[in-house]
Amino acid sequence: MDTHALPTSSQLYRRSAGVKPTGSPASNDCTCIMCGAKLAAGQLVHPITKDTFGESFNNKLDVHQRGDVLCGDCEALWSKDFLQKYSKSYASADGVFKLASNLDIQAFILTPPRPPFVAIFNTRQQQHMIWRTPVCLSSEILIVRLDDDILKVDRSKVLAGISAWQHVVERMKVLGFKGMPAYPERTLSSRSTGTIRADVAEKIGSEGPEGAHAIAALRALRMGEWWALTAVNKVELNNPTSWPLPEKLLSPA
Repeated sequence: MDTHALPTSSQLYRRSAGVKPTGSPASNDCTCIMCGAKLAAGQLVHPITKDTFGESFNNKLDVHQRGDVLCGDCEALWSKDFLQKYSKSYASADGVFKLASNLDIQAFILTPPRPPFVAIFNTRQQQHMIWRTPVCLSSEILIVRLDDDILKVDRSKVLAGISAWQHVVERMKVLGFKGMPAYPERTLSSRSTGTIRADVAEKIGSEGPEGAHAIAALRALRMGEWWALTAVNKVELNNPTSWPLPEKLLSPA
């Protein structure tokens, strides 16, 4: 993949959503102060004024590019729709897709989008997400912005985690354990997220090689993989026909 030709996250998302850039032609080469796009004279921009970033703008610390314009891509996405309505989504050359429900996350993990893509998962009312999110160049190590955090999701670890989770759950039933083996939670706001129960780990991890392998697979998960596992832990890996399909929200123009 030619990384020199890669779009910024705002450029990629705007094109995927079929939205036109806004602004007036730049008089000279410049840089977007938000997404960092390198802009040639004639591309659409908005000059930065004292009113561009008002009191309600909560991402001042993220505006770190040296520049004096706002690109037409970032400005086109600065609306309630993209700050809130589509704030759980991912965008690729194929369009913009939902990333809100467990089924959406299952589709994202099991049949990931073709890179490059941008994935965001906002749990707050309104927040700038798109221009702050790295463009993902891999279909195996998925990048997702969850609020102010950047998650890296290793698909191989998630798939191993599904099998491990299901094995542990089945053994817990046989052994009379109540509850779950760990405390997964999609917003990652709980301090217990990703913590494997000590009693479960000790008992099942010492049963034999299969149990030890399952506990080790769960312990290998990072926060990004736990975020994914919350949604996919009941998936039938051996039955792809049961997997949900991505739900498209917007199409490229």
